[in-house]
Amino acid sequence: MYLLVSDIHGHLTPFEKVVNEWSPMEEKLVFLGDAINRGKNSLEVIQLLLKLHKEHPDKVITLRGNHDNEWLKWLSRPELADVCCWNYFDETINS
Repeated sequence: MYLLVSDIHGHLTPFEKVVNEWSPMEEKLVFLGDAINRGKNSLEVIQLLLKLHKEHPDKVITLRGNHDNEWLKWLSRPELADVCCWNYFDETINS
């Protein structure tokens, strides 16, 4: 059985509620992306995903969403911050 989760967007509390209901003995957790952006806890969401993956490597699958991909593009070309999306990632940067 699979538990599918997506579009957490830096909102840690709802994600923690889902994780607390997850049964790793019975289900695989599949994170479909968009861990970051919009919410104030993007870093903590990523840290929780990494922790879950470390504790249950055969039970946690993580994929990147479009917000995650845009963040990685922005990180690789920060000189474009003024041109593209500095405000877009304010919450992520602040976390």
